[in-house]
Amino acid sequence: MTQSWLAAAGNRVLLSLTTFPNLGDSINVVIITIATTATAGLIATTSGFIDPIEDFDPPWRRRHDDNDIGSCCHRFSHWSMKPISAFFFPSLAEEFFWRGILIAPHPSEVIATNAATSGVFSSPMLLRRAGLVLGIHVLLHPLAGYTCWPRGRKVFCDWRFLVSATIVLGGATLSYLVSGGSVWAAALTHGLPVALWRDFFGGEALLMKSKTENENENDTNSGEKT
Repeated sequence: MTQSWLAAAGNRVLLSLTTFPNLGDSINVVIITIATTATAGLIATTSGFIDPIEDFDPPWRRRHDDNDIGSCCHRFSHWSMKPISAFFFPSLAEEFFWRGILIAPHPSEVIATNAATSGVFSSPMLLRRAGLVLGIHVLLHPLAGYTCWPRGRKVFCDWRFLVSATIVLGGATLSYLVSGGSVWAAALTHGLPVALWRDFFGGEALLMKSKTENENENDTNSGEKT
């Protein structure tokens, strides 16, 4: 049974990597990407999670900042490399696992059966699986903050981040489905808001601040115990 599950998962991975949307589906993916990015950005702004004026700090401003961590690397690379990397990690890496491996059956198999892209939305099993994976993916963020990635604890447990993450990852799920199961389409929808928040609107600085606060809190607690 384990071997059959692994074989099926491997087949889904191969299909998700080799499936590319046609022109019509690509337009839908772009619309979804813009809509979910704008919606998440609007909610983050109105809730105070992001201040679009105060937090705006594009990577080209930090290129020659001697106080910036990794500034020595910035001198030898174009500023665009950092935001572009967001489309590969965490976006493509996460979509490869959460959508490519865990969503079953692969949308292309449903489309082949129904002979239309809209067929993916007529499969209750596929939609239930996609919704379940989405929910677990969102909830894993605060869990990771309390376990393996304390750097992001305060950010990942912030309800404003979680609402925005639900919108972004929901859009990635939708792009994956309408593209016929392309992990590249999902990574595009996932990667754009991540790159904007992390590299243009202070997301990385916020995570680093959270890391410092956690370390100071741990030092304080250790001091009180001694």
